[in-house]
Amino acid sequence: MNDQEKLIVYYSMNLYLLRDDENALKLIKKYINKGTDLLEANIQRIMALIYLRKVDITEAMSAFKKANLIYQDIGCLYGEALTNFSMGFIYESKQSELLKIVESPKKVSFSLINS
Repeated sequence: MNDQEKLIVYYSMNLYLLRDDENALKLIKKYINKGTDLLEANIQRIMALIYLRKVDITEAMSAFKKANLIYQDIGCLYGEALTNFSMGFIYESKQSELLKIVESPKKVSFSLINS
């Protein structure tokens, strides 16, 4: 990652930590798919954290999975560990929300979330 990409990740993470989710999402959407794979994975991970805070479990899991695949492709074990931990946290602590997703025919089925 170059210095500009690092700044994008740091700034979007700071916005997330300051609970300025709307501006963080605006920044992320502006730079998504416009940099290196590591930038893409990091902003997908931050986007997943924002969705998790908004209790949008389906979107959070989707973004964590995208980030995890990118981390695997580029061989970033630290990123893989972070996303695996986050997905495990969701599976363990958000079981009731996951069960609601399974029961709702308009939402993604559990098999897709778990794959």
